[in-house]
Amino acid sequence: MPTSNYPTTLDDTSTQVTPGAATELDANGFQHNQVHGAASSALIALQTKVGISATPAASAAANTILTHTGSGTTAWVAPAAPPAGISILEVQVFS
Repeated sequence: MPTSNYPTTLDDTSTQVTPGAATELDANGFQHNQVHGAASSALIALQTKVGISATPAASAAANTILTHTGSGTTAWVAPAAPPAGISILEVQVFS
């Protein structure tokens, strides 16, 4: 049965199933209302975790991070400089 476990764990193709063009709306494991319910639950959880802001990521300045500002809102801000003698490790993730 389709479900969403986000944000506790990441969803995968077993929790967020993707019916094909020929999949019947009531096929076992692909029930139409459950597929939509799982997607809606994941979407709401993502929105709750990220919060709201009038500034989308596309308009964020370079070298800024998304921060929580309170009351479920978010903002793009430049990170504070590290204390003297402390360096920041840069991590790059390649997929």
